[in-house]
Amino acid sequence: MYAVIATGGKQYRVSEGSVLRVEKLEAEEGATVEFDQVLLVGDGDNVTVGKPYIEGGKVKASVMAQGKGRRRGCSSRPGCAPGCRRGSAGPRPVRPPTKRQAAVPATVAIPSPSGSG
Repeated sequence: MYAVIATGGKQYRVSEGSVLRVEKLEAEEGATVEFDQVLLVGDGDNVTVGKPYIEGGKVKASVMAQGKGRRRGCSSRPGCAPGCRRGSAGPRPVRPPTKRQAAVPATVAIPSPSGSG
């Protein structure tokens, strides 16, 4: 069984036991969160699609960690360093990440998707 949920302006395909990184959640580490924007639930050939969401559909998950993702370089040219300013004479020097920047983005473990159509 799997489900497609919407959170943080993005859609994620989740199934029991899956671990994914989502946008920052307003929850502490170890807390249980509930995603009620379930777009689709599938179980083999049986697929239920919401209009736009499945009424009463919920996916419960626990927050494993909170943090910030790493910053990516711009795509102005190959080999561009993180923090480069597009159109500048050259890339800025790369500084080592701080503790906060080195942290892992929010990670959610999906114990079991559930939904009723």
